Amino acid sequence: MIASNQYKPVTREEESLCLQEGETWSEHEKSLFSQFSCSISVSHDNRLSPPYAAVMYVDTPVFNHPKTRNEPFRFRHDDPVLAVRSLKNQFVQQVDCKHHFICRKDRNGTALTNGDATCEHCGLMIDQYLPAGKTQQTYVDNCLGFEEGRRAVALQDWPTVECHLQGGTAFGGKEFFEAFPVIHGIETFIRGEGDSLAEAEEAAFSLYTAQSSCGSHTWSRTVKGKHRSDGYAVCEHCGLTGMALEPLTTCQHCDEPTSNMVGNTFLCLTHTYSLSEDEYMKLSRADEEKKDEGKDESPLSALFGRVNPVTERFLFRVYKQAFNQAFKSDSDRFKAYKHRLIAFSGKLEEACQKAIGKTGIDALSSLNEDEYANPAVQSVINRHLIALPAMIWDIEKKEGKHA
Repeated sequence: MIASNQYKPVTREEESLCLQEGETWSEHEKSLFSQFSCSISVSHDNRLSPPYAAVMYVDTPVFNHPKTRNEPFRFRHDDPVLAVRSLKNQFVQQVDCKHHFICRKDRNGTALTNGDATCEHCGLMIDQYLPAGKTQQTYVDNCLGFEEGRRAVALQDWPTVECHLQGGTAFGGKEFFEAFPVIHGIETFIRGEGDSLAEAEEAAFSLYTAQSSCGSHTWSRTVKGKHRSDGYAVCEHCGLTGMALEPLTTCQHCDEPTSNMVGNTFLCLTHTYSLSEDEYMKLSRADEEKKDEGKDESPLSALFGRVNPVTERFLFRVYKQAFNQAFKSDSDRFKAYKHRLIAFSGKLEEACQKAIGKTGIDALSSLNEDEYANPAVQSVINRHLIALPAMIWDIEKKEGKHA
């Protein structure tokens, strides 16, 4: 049975109702749940529809398949009790089911060719479970709204290299589509909205086409009424935005033009990644007083979003290893690879959490400073960082960037 302190609704009344729901489960259901190490939480967010989400983590294998270990089961509902009940019913149905997996379809009915599977009886979804097909597809990542666990196939002819696509349902109910392409050497961001994801993608692709076909960009440092000194600019003809001009700001140590900031200090990438971890954190967190005074955050602060300092430590160490060892201080290659390094840093932190037994709902919170200092965590970090340059080389070789 699930312990009472594992329910985490927003009010005591809702917590009591959820616990009463748990006590009404059948003997089969209670017996089933007693076989697993699991925990349930209930959260509430008025910005989402439905607003209540019941989430269950199972820390033991359920379907005798490794991809289901430690992966959450979720169910959204307008009522917290019904969210828990529906989650439980769905889980019991999936455990009792004699599965028959077929290719998963996206929300437009297009069959996915990457091996993502769905059981046609109970709806259980497992990523990359079936053999992948030969047809290549470009996928739109789930972001704030697709059905749980579902991808969408891009309908437009987006560039397949270094162009991340994501979409979903915005808080106002509109569908949105976001692309992060490189246009004429400029990394940029494009967003479209519509009544459907297809409409939102069409709106975004229209902007992409216009910006890609612009014959001669005329850059302005005034973006949305604000003068930018960091090199970020907008084309007066097509609206393309990005780091198109040389920054007016310079590195504190070598006077090289740079928009890179560590806290309140401008540092070029070479001098940033010559800092020790503690030196970096001291500079990075120096802008907290500035933020308290109601002033603008630095670009670095905006990137980290004032996350747990340990998460920032992870990312700095990954960046430093990649910049100094894998890219030989090649700033352009490094910048083009940063989104992959962010993903690598997140997976590294997950590996460290598992190394100290932090799984399930506990793993939703970042490591604290004491956990970060754990020798087991440091050992995992060092092993992964040593392997990082070779991993990057192998990926780039497969993409044809090395002979």
